[in-house]
Amino acid sequence: MSHSLGYCMSTSFSDLESATIVTQFTVVPFLLFSGFLKNVHNMAGWIGWIQYLSPLRYSIEAMLKNEFINNKKAFLNADEEYGMNLGFLNCLLCLFLIGTFLRIVEGV
Repeated sequence: MSHSLGYCMSTSFSDLESATIVTQFTVVPFLLFSGFLKNVHNMAGWIGWIQYLSPLRYSIEAMLKNEFINNKKAFLNADEEYGMNLGFLNCLLCLFLIGTFLRIVEGV
């Protein structure tokens, strides 16, 4: 997915400086609404919908599910503490769909 985002941004602009600046301004909201810096449950309803556009949210949730699901010694429950309850396979599917969409946009 990150390669797809990079290709999409690089083919959208003719010069390197513009592509770099726009990519940074695109990735920062993804980071802010990924659930890494702020709990998903604590986001305001009027702006919380942006979390579902963030590919980092799906990556972080898939990583948490992979590490802590069915782990008897785990002290962390991602479903309760972070509000991440989409599931591992759903997160992978969302990442695949976002990456495919960006590849299609890149080709147009």
